[in-house]
Amino acid sequence: LSVSSLHPHAQAAAMATCMLLDDKLPVSTAAYFLGMQQAKINGRMHWVKGACDYLFDVAHNAQSVLYLAEKLKEQNCKNRYSRVHAVFSALADKDLRAMISVLTDVDRDWYPATLSVARAASCAQLLEAFACEKVRGFACYISPQHAFNAAQDNATKDDLIVIYGSFFTVESVMRFVNIAGEIIEV
Repeated sequence: LSVSSLHPHAQAAAMATCMLLDDKLPVSTAAYFLGMQQAKINGRMHWVKGACDYLFDVAHNAQSVLYLAEKLKEQNCKNRYSRVHAVFSALADKDLRAMISVLTDVDRDWYPATLSVARAASCAQLLEAFACEKVRGFACYISPQHAFNAAQDNATKDDLIVIYGSFFTVESVMRFVNIAGEIIEV
């Protein structure tokens, strides 16, 4: 049985919605199972093999980043990879500190970046959030693509680069590298 990369709460919400609409839009049990097996969000827990391993995740709030951290720990990333690099950006109205704090024990190298959207967190906001979490000693990049390039420059084939924080962050890097790598089964 194939399992969706969606968070279990998202799966439960989808199932509940289908059940509530059953009188207007009946769905068979087989269709429920097939839908849950095939359900995905582009960029959610998207593992790719490239020059090193990449993990794209549109985790953009504290709960989804906590889920990402749990999955990284399940994969034993601290021991499986020499280093874990994180390309991160988010919107200003998000809890930046919470999105950083849960990954500080997994990620060793950080590459924060600004986004080119009106609601984006500024470099100052990003760096302040990192400083509050006692993570220091790096620059803020002008785009997720620049941050990704820096992460690649510092990574070896035994490393993992995690790209997360916003749909905008993940989308821009996925488009930039034109994801053509092999999907890793985890």
